[in-house]
Amino acid sequence: THYLDIVRFDDDLEATGAFDEWAPEKYHEARAISLRRVAGLLETSSASIIIADDNNHLRSMRHALFRLARDNGWAYATIRLDCSQEVAEARNATRSGREKVPAETITQMARDLEPPDPLRMGWERFAVTVSSDQIQEVLNAADRARQAGPPILPEDLEVLQERAREARERTLASKKHALDLALRACVGEVASACAEKLAKRDRATLG
Repeated sequence: THYLDIVRFDDDLEATGAFDEWAPEKYHEARAISLRRVAGLLETSSASIIIADDNNHLRSMRHALFRLARDNGWAYATIRLDCSQEVAEARNATRSGREKVPAETITQMARDLEPPDPLRMGWERFAVTVSSDQIQEVLNAADRARQAGPPILPEDLEVLQERAREARERTLASKKHALDLALRACVGEVASACAEKLAKRDRATLG
């Protein structure tokens, strides 16, 4: 049995008036409210699954949700509902009034879409793409994420690569330091041997 809590980001777009008059500041205000609602549920909800219902077509949007889940000890999964631009436009054509999305918005979103990339982004390793009638696949993905437990850093390939680079630099710096110490020791030994040889020669000359 799965108990769900859902945060519909469109509710906050409507409440802030972003649907009535598009303005970037209204959109950002609405999204900030939605993210706070998600954070609140992560802290207090007894549900087994919390759904953040939004397009989240940019990777940065999904990563913000991932960080909220991770910081509150929740597992995270990305569920992508597959829908072509043609299907989206056909569905949109049946709508009217405020529910109808401007055609250019659909085109822009299709162009900007950054699908989940679980092979490169470790934090999206439980991403699944399903059609709207595959709810069981959604629940299965949530189960896999929950069984794995809260995500563990590093979250993605870029972080891994950066940390590997830093580790290589530290190793190289350590080797350089060790070589410097060894060279100094060699120079010191040679200098001592030379000084001792010169001292013996001076004593022999004086004698």
